[in-house]
Amino acid sequence: MGKDKFKIIYIHQDALITGSAISLGNMIRSIDYSIYTCSVIAPSTGPAINIWKDAGADVHVFPFHTFWTSPGPSCLSRGNIKQLRALLPNARLKQFILSLKPNLVHINDKAALQAGISLKNTGIPIIQHSRSAYHLTVCKFNRMLSQIIIRNYAKHIICISEDELQGFGHLDNMDILNNTVNPKDANLAREKRQSTRKQLGITDNDIIIGMAENMSINKGMKDIISIIKELQPIDCVKFLLVGKLEKTDSLKSIGISQSSEEYLNSFVFDNQLSSKVLLTGHKNNPLDYIAAMDVLVVSKAHGVLGRQPIEAQAVGTAVVAINGHSGKSTIIKDGEGGFLVNTLPELISKLRSILSDRVLLKQLSENGFIKAQQDFYPTNYISKLHSIYQKHLS
Repeated sequence: MGKDKFKIIYIHQDALITGSAISLGNMIRSIDYSIYTCSVIAPSTGPAINIWKDAGADVHVFPFHTFWTSPGPSCLSRGNIKQLRALLPNARLKQFILSLKPNLVHINDKAALQAGISLKNTGIPIIQHSRSAYHLTVCKFNRMLSQIIIRNYAKHIICISEDELQGFGHLDNMDILNNTVNPKDANLAREKRQSTRKQLGITDNDIIIGMAENMSINKGMKDIISIIKELQPIDCVKFLLVGKLEKTDSLKSIGISQSSEEYLNSFVFDNQLSSKVLLTGHKNNPLDYIAAMDVLVVSKAHGVLGRQPIEAQAVGTAVVAINGHSGKSTIIKDGEGGFLVNTLPELISKLRSILSDRVLLKQLSENGFIKAQQDFYPTNYISKLHSIYQKHLS
């Protein structure tokens, strides 16, 4: 490493392949290695480590405690009492991070705040990414603790959209930087669209409505069931669900005594919908499957617009989404790359409109692709990120 290069340490909350892990990979891949070198620290091993290594980072596994607020455990639960350990300084973690001689530490998710707590007063500038909103935090006291602690140690806070501003929007040391998509990955997924559709048994006449996330009662399961029930009678419509179905949750709140996985599988079987509802399970390459869709649906109780609408627009897939809780997200411009709605009935109505108008579907696809090139490619993002880094390194 040249003496004039700055060392950036990224802290991530786990090594699973999630939107935040993919975003970190895109960030590392785009960083200017003539100015910086970088390492990633995660508390456990997992498949995302290869993403970060392939992007050019040194990766270290060093255990630390995490603090979850989206939605996180209830206040008096055993899980919450256990995770309160993350609010204590971790001397061993501090020593390990300092041994890497960082010039700046970038914490990639609020769940990894123990790193910030442990490094406070070391003189090392800390950048905190605000990913996932506090909108559904079960324990409101946890939400308050998380906000106060992060504001206390972070030199700068980066929110991924207006939906993640909660507790930070009034600060001067805050910027909104949307997640990015790797253009090479997006273009390859677009090129593979027809082969992916053929692999899934999708014909040129089929219109595919899809979701691309792990699904549970809090993550879209209730809504996708309603959407399938309403739209499955339409001949040209098929549904593509890409992600893990939760095995341990309960749908009792909607009158069903099964888990998400049990109910959806039995619903598909009982209604003879196996040719219309395509379940892929978890995929390490979800972008390929999003590119095979015609419309991506984002409908979940979390109330945020995250990575999926960005990825969809980058591969030319239209989006219909229930608006984030702030109502101010700029990730989707209504009527261009897709539509924003406020309720599930509105979402179903918009889907009906798109299904009956293939010209509109094509326009949404083209407009979203243009927006992605302008707003979600790494060039502008990394320039803004470098400016933030330099502000705190000078």
